[in-house]
Amino acid sequence: MKNHILLLAIAFASIFSCSKDTTEDQTSTTLTPSTFLQVRLTDAPAVYDSVIVDVVGVEVHSDQTNGWISMAVPAPGRYNLLQYTNGLDTLIASDSIPAGNVSQIRLILGSNNTVTKNGITYPLTIPSGSQSGLKIQIHKLLVAGVTNIIQLDFDASRSIVEQGNGKFHLKPVIRAIVTGIDGSIAGSIAPVFSATAYAIAGVDTYSTYVGINGGFLISGVPAGTYTVCIHPDTIYSDTCFSTVIVNVNQQTSVGLIQF
Repeated sequence: MKNHILLLAIAFASIFSCSKDTTEDQTSTTLTPSTFLQVRLTDAPAVYDSVIVDVVGVEVHSDQTNGWISMAVPAPGRYNLLQYTNGLDTLIASDSIPAGNVSQIRLILGSNNTVTKNGITYPLTIPSGSQSGLKIQIHKLLVAGVTNIIQLDFDASRSIVEQGNGKFHLKPVIRAIVTGIDGSIAGSIAPVFSATAYAIAGVDTYSTYVGINGGFLISGVPAGTYTVCIHPDTIYSDTCFSTVIVNVNQQTSVGLIQF
């Protein structure tokens, strides 16, 4: 009988010990602060009638989880990149994720990608190996408790490779713009005509179309000193301004440029 009582006492002691350890582990766990992330899509100028990409998913790689996080996509759909120039963009994904460093974004495209040139629409073929997702290097720190925006600048003119015989390959050239880290350059021209605005610093060039109202906005420009040029598609000559300074998370205005 004494042996039975001793065994029961040991069993209860073991159960209580395990329960206590578990409670202490749960209490000591520190919750990782979260942040809200938006991923938006924009484009640089291109010579095509339309460039349509079929977005079916967006994932981010977080150092906090050491893995990929699938973001909520409002509605998988097809986006004409040429509609999102000169400061325009569109939301393609948003979600709450752990704050901290995001190293990559993976843009997952479907099979219904097309390019229209001279009124004729052609399929855009994604090279083998890219079907699992197009990885864009980010390496940006996302601050907790605020809305962070990563803008994917999809350079359509450099992303499309014409193979001949009506075949086009999509080899995306995409750079990431993070609000709070990059700046922008704004201005306008008069009279209003078709033109392209460029910001140049060494080998780096950023560009956008001048809008129908004469205004332009070159976004996603890292802090630094630039030469800003307006390249008209008319009889006017190029006009350039040097020593245009861009600061972090600020818009630099070059004002009205008269031709």
